[in-house]
Amino acid sequence: METYYCDLIDVTPLGNFVTMFFSNQKFGEVDPKFIRDFGHELPGQWRIMDYRFQHHVVTYNKDEIHPLLTDGWTKMREVFDLHKNEEIHFVYHGEGLFGITASRRFESEEQIPNYHS
Repeated sequence: METYYCDLIDVTPLGNFVTMFFSNQKFGEVDPKFIRDFGHELPGQWRIMDYRFQHHVVTYNKDEIHPLLTDGWTKMREVFDLHKNEEIHFVYHGEGLFGITASRRFESEEQIPNYHS
């Protein structure tokens, strides 16, 4: 039986990270610290859900040095109604399931995590 974000909404997340969605970038960068903590259990396909229980799958490149979300990344804009440039907060619930807990428009360089290129 498949588990969805709505089934885990009351469960404390195992971990989290913040990334940036830039309209001109075809991939999302993942915090290497998050990968150090959870990389051993992360599958190649991540299921992402938002507060409306919209569901989308992205591909994780399984690279510990430069971890990226690739296939499906740009489509997130329409699935989750993201703006052109936005900060996204992800929580990890295990088994490749992530929730978007917050997002906000990019307003300044200070919002960009230090691991972003």
